[in-house]
Amino acid sequence: MMRGPNCKKLDSKGKRYLFGLVHLRTAMIFILLLGSAIILALITFLFMKMPKALFLLLITTLAVVSRTAAMLARIKHFMYPLIAISMFHVVLSSYLMLVFLFYFFFKPLYIIMVLNWLWDTQHGTKTTSFYVQCGIFFVLLVLFIAFNVWQAIVSIDYRKHLKRENSGMPIRR
Repeated sequence: MMRGPNCKKLDSKGKRYLFGLVHLRTAMIFILLLGSAIILALITFLFMKMPKALFLLLITTLAVVSRTAAMLARIKHFMYPLIAISMFHVVLSSYLMLVFLFYFFFKPLYIIMVLNWLWDTQHGTKTTSFYVQCGIFFVLLVLFIAFNVWQAIVSIDYRKHLKRENSGMPIRR
């Protein structure tokens, strides 16, 4: 699909996502399904363990609803909550990584204290499990940042696609 002579192609020869495997709309559907599954799992967990904390997922749930509305109604303005939450997650998780790395290198006993509380153990020094758990946490943070950057890029491109689509230019197929 192409709009106007200066627009990017979005057909099979155009920009692709997820290592060149999927088109823009398929990438948005993938993000929508993944986000919905994660939110549903978190809502289930919070309902079972901490029902008073369910309001924390309200903004994220509204972002998924607005993204679904943007995809179904093809309205570009509904993409802004997803773009904003993606950027917020990138900044927040980058800051969390900075704080974590500070504690890992300069105050490891605080991390050991939290891990002792979390796993109900009594370690007083760094052990192999400390390094494994910190490594897993670091890798998860990096993956979370990478996913949110990718989600923001796809969302911005999809918003641009909806803007071109709604501008009234003829569609060339």
